[in-house]
Amino acid sequence: MIDLRRVDSYSIEELKQGILSGECTMEDYRQAYLNYTKQEALADFVREIEEKKRREEELRNEEAADWDNAEFFKNVDGYLAYKAKWSAPDRIAFGEHLAVADRRIEFIKNAEEIKRQQLLGTVLRDMVENPWRYPQETLRFLFMGNLTDEQRNFLLTEGAQLPYAQFALSGYKLTMHDLYTNNVVPPSLKVTDLLAEDYKMPATQVKDMGVLPTGRTDVFFFGVPRSGKSSVLSGIVYKLWRDGKAGYEPQIVNGRDASGKYYQGLISAIAAKKPPQGTAFDTISCMKINILNEGGKKKNPITIVELSGESFKQMSERFTDSTVIWNELGASQCIANNNRKLLFFVLDYSIISDKNLEGQTSAGDQLLTLETALDVFTTDGPDPAKPGKGCTMSKVDTVAVIMTKCDLMDAHSHQERLNKAVEYISSNFLNFMNKLVVCSKAYGINKANKYRPYILAFSLGKFYVGNTVVVNEDDPANIIDFISRVTRGEDTGNAWSRILNF
Repeated sequence: MIDLRRVDSYSIEELKQGILSGECTMEDYRQAYLNYTKQEALADFVREIEEKKRREEELRNEEAADWDNAEFFKNVDGYLAYKAKWSAPDRIAFGEHLAVADRRIEFIKNAEEIKRQQLLGTVLRDMVENPWRYPQETLRFLFMGNLTDEQRNFLLTEGAQLPYAQFALSGYKLTMHDLYTNNVVPPSLKVTDLLAEDYKMPATQVKDMGVLPTGRTDVFFFGVPRSGKSSVLSGIVYKLWRDGKAGYEPQIVNGRDASGKYYQGLISAIAAKKPPQGTAFDTISCMKINILNEGGKKKNPITIVELSGESFKQMSERFTDSTVIWNELGASQCIANNNRKLLFFVLDYSIISDKNLEGQTSAGDQLLTLETALDVFTTDGPDPAKPGKGCTMSKVDTVAVIMTKCDLMDAHSHQERLNKAVEYISSNFLNFMNKLVVCSKAYGINKANKYRPYILAFSLGKFYVGNTVVVNEDDPANIIDFISRVTRGEDTGNAWSRILNF
């Protein structure tokens, strides 16, 4: 206890302690006539105390403002910023609300995770049901969790109802673990497969293909745009190549192979787990392939020809000028030769189902296009006075219909898909099928099947997000077997078979 009557007898530290304890004030010391030197020392001490109190008050106000700000926005970042600032060891920190901030963060994260799981569940279910809605460019920003201004504006306006809109706008990210554990994709598909660019096929114009080789069976694939012709071809060629049965022969025109890139592209597309993109308007694919059977002892020399669906459709739309259109495209040089022919008419199952993915061609459009093509092929003979004589159909041995995209059917086996294909074709394309029968009888086509067109069901495989596909080789194998049975075969010679057997 400080006795002010003998104030000068105390040391500076004792006097400071008197101030700190509140027993005395600086004014008390002055009135007790404390030594001037000690007064100066104590005055500095008091100023330091007052400065410290002022600074502490500022910090308290600053902390209170930071906490109010965090409470206003109520997000994890705000509370984490408060914690980082007011629990720092290198400064005076009060951290009055640190415990509350921890509870707030835990609550928000739990609520955020619940929200994420709910939105994620919506996205994953849609991915299973509608994988076509998730091309690689959409998957890319779903995986990365960041949106461009253009993408954000789209999802806020026209795309607001898309199942993944709120997930993406919330900044959430997809993981491959999400996709694997929810059976969206199989383990055989990797993130690099899903994010790979779609496989663009090289385009070749008809005029660049030269004259179709003679002495072979021409196998034509006809269909409307996006009917699945390229997928059928890729499945067939890839299966032949995988089984060592693709005896490809280059089509040399002006010193270069006019069809090699397309042939290799069909194989590369399936190897990359991507369906090939359809052919452009005035393009054609033409490949000489010897289907090697019986261990290479026999071969079926065929020329596979696919005209673009766009040109095929235009021929139908301008029926009165069909010959002119055919000549403009150069297609007459492909179909007017005297080779025996196998015609495949390709029908798109999705068009006549409730799963029309493209929506660009109606069932009626497809039907009329195919009927018009059949009319053209029965009247394109070289003699205008007798258009049916020497017409395309007079050179045809076999006609078949392929129902594509059968993976969209609710069927679990090839036979089930085939039964459904027959049912759908009979119900929706009856007039076309009846015309095929009449035409077949007139030109002696499909005698072994009582002049009825053969029906085949085709699925390239199971499609997943990212426009990826895991190929099912059964359907391509069935079509290859069909082609081998209905086209001319010949021996290859013992030397070749010995090499293949080796």
